[in-house]
Amino acid sequence: MQLGSLRSQKPLALFALIFLPGAAVALLWATTLTAPAERFIYDRLLRTRPVPADAPVVLVAIDEPTFAALGHDPSRAELAEAITALWARHPALIGIDLLLLSPKDDALDAALEKAIASADCVLACSPAQGSYPISRFRKEAAGLGSIDLILDQDGILRGLPPPYTAVQEGRLVIERLPFALECARRMWYPDSAPVLELGQRGLKVGSHSYPLSEGRWLIPYRGGDGTLARLSFIDLLHGQKALQDLSGKVVLIGNTRAAAQDYKSVPLPAAAGKMFGMKTISTHSMAGVEVHGQALAALLQNQSIASLSPKAASWLLGLLALAAAVLAVFPLRPFASALLWTSGACVLLASGIVGIRHGLALPLFSMVLSWGAYAGSSFAYHRYKDFSARRDIERLFGRYVSPNIARRLLADPSLVHAGGRKKILTILFSDIRGFTSLSEKLPPEKVTEILNLYFTEMMAVLFAHDGTYDKFIGDALLAFFGDPADQPDHAARALECAVSMQERAAALRARFAQAGLPALHIGIAINTGPVVVGNHGSKESWTYTVIGDAVNLASRLQGLAQHDEVILSEQTASAIDGLEERYMVEKMEPVMVKGKSAPIPIMRVLGRKKEAEHA
Repeated sequence: MQLGSLRSQKPLALFALIFLPGAAVALLWATTLTAPAERFIYDRLLRTRPVPADAPVVLVAIDEPTFAALGHDPSRAELAEAITALWARHPALIGIDLLLLSPKDDALDAALEKAIASADCVLACSPAQGSYPISRFRKEAAGLGSIDLILDQDGILRGLPPPYTAVQEGRLVIERLPFALECARRMWYPDSAPVLELGQRGLKVGSHSYPLSEGRWLIPYRGGDGTLARLSFIDLLHGQKALQDLSGKVVLIGNTRAAAQDYKSVPLPAAAGKMFGMKTISTHSMAGVEVHGQALAALLQNQSIASLSPKAASWLLGLLALAAAVLAVFPLRPFASALLWTSGACVLLASGIVGIRHGLALPLFSMVLSWGAYAGSSFAYHRYKDFSARRDIERLFGRYVSPNIARRLLADPSLVHAGGRKKILTILFSDIRGFTSLSEKLPPEKVTEILNLYFTEMMAVLFAHDGTYDKFIGDALLAFFGDPADQPDHAARALECAVSMQERAAALRARFAQAGLPALHIGIAINTGPVVVGNHGSKESWTYTVIGDAVNLASRLQGLAQHDEVILSEQTASAIDGLEERYMVEKMEPVMVKGKSAPIPIMRVLGRKKEAEHA
């Protein structure tokens, strides 16, 4: 197993990566703390819905020009005249978004009663306030619909309320439908009363569904105020504009004046509301009659929006968290990781847009939050792994290898292996000749000073040739080449290092002579062969070292090296191209060493050849 995976993939960090982001988001979602952000995202997604080309609803607006021309809101006689003019253009239904509460002049009420009786009209009521049209209008109306609207906690109207119900004889009875739904019911079933079934997920009106999300029917807004075809009441009354054929349409009559205080904040684009010069009204506002018209148009075009049930949303967030956790653990390079997580976020956003266009409101904020949490956790986790791997490498190899090799290992921790493994390496063993007698002639402090200076110089040479330090054994130095980073030319590197060590030792002897210190001569042996390399030792104390017969043979050969000699085994010599062209080499008689039954062929290297000799 690689060192980075073995040492830095700690169970606690892995547990935190897999479970904490998803659990945190699930907690926020379950406690509804994400609800404001979900509503904000929902509003933005809603604006991506295309505006219908030909909605089956037409508005007759009691607007500012109407009030200016009449000097008052339309009387019941004028309302009756408008209904008669509209019905002559053959609409399927007329909805009157006005509360006709108390009796007026009998003649005026009679005129309006007659107009309502001659047309199919749905009248407005407000069960919440106990406000209903007077009985003479009710009995002639095709139906009554509630115009009560309930705003969300942030003051925005996103949906219509459920039907008004009452308990009669131990069962739940639907008393009144929302105004838009009552108009739709009359359009769907003009000659019959459909079965109404109210369940946990919504209302069934015959074969049509009215899905409820958190107790309301989400209005599939498609465009802002002015999206629906509109006619001013005064133009209708005075015939100033020729009426189009209204066959199959539903006409809604309602007040759009600011003074009527019937404007609601809705989740619409910032430009909404300015189309008719209503600059004093919030640009996110819509007249109540337009709200009912938008809802009715969506119902008649089989458009609806339903949010996931809590159970379904929990499953969705859980599956998303599981997928994100798997991806978070998977190791990727920074660019690939950024591309993966960014692409995933774009897919989630696209799913939200597609969902809202097809009538499904996903908990997109919680989904993106979960995805982002895992993306951030993945980045932190893998940076932690990288840091741990670098720390392990620095701790393990900081004193063993050259800065060049250390940089390679830090750049690619996969080069480092934690366990021992078999590998062909080149072993270098050096020793100071006559060190025992030398140490007997000098004070211990001077011996330590000489050794420290000698080993400092030798380690500098070793690292300059990218060798790996193994250990000091008294005055001997054990090193190897070809690991932890692979070096195909490890035998040549070892010989070059050994000759450089002899040259550095010669320079040291000159310095020692000037200081009146005894001369140092070293013998070096090099052998190439299979060894076991890796971490060896106890759990509390271990070192990165080599073990094997090739190491023992290098040690035996080192004992044969005389002053300033480098002894090569046949295995090492055969692995170095151009050996005799570059170095002064002498073949020696095969030698018997302890532990070997046959003589070992060896060679002696006395130094480099001069440039002129091998140029």
